[in-house]
Amino acid sequence: MNYIERVVEREGGFSDVEGDRGGDTYRGITYDVYVAWCKTQAFEPTKKHHRSLSNFEVFEVYRVMFVKRYRIEEFTSELVRETMFSALILHGPYNMATIAQKTAGNLKVDGVAGSKTIRRVNSLPAAAFVNDFNINRIIFVIHIVENDETQLQFLEGWVTKRMLRFIRPRL
Repeated sequence: MNYIERVVEREGGFSDVEGDRGGDTYRGITYDVYVAWCKTQAFEPTKKHHRSLSNFEVFEVYRVMFVKRYRIEEFTSELVRETMFSALILHGPYNMATIAQKTAGNLKVDGVAGSKTIRRVNSLPAAAFVNDFNINRIIFVIHIVENDETQLQFLEGWVTKRMLRFIRPRL
């Protein structure tokens, strides 16, 4: 099982929980991301189709809208690819990049995971980076809850399903 399959497995099925900033979401794919992907495929998006994407379509959405666009494959470690991909889905590209840049150090924190960020992350021991990156992700989501108590209902799921598994990872 590769990193995309592991993340998709954790994302689950359809969700549209009141207060969830992502809104209507299927297997981690928000409706807005789905609509943007449909434009790349030249077909009309529908809520019904979004809620019943095939496995192939789910992987295509992730490949086109996340993996290629944000250069996830350029990270040399499978463990780093998985945690960066997971963070990209949950936090968005700016926050994923900002957390990575702060974690890696010696980088301008600009919220863009470009060549310098990728090179710096790849130069670090994967397990140590992933551990520290996910500790910083936990701090990030705690700040979200501190600033918006309506998000407290999501905190446990964010941390247990998406972050704790990367703390003290085994290679």
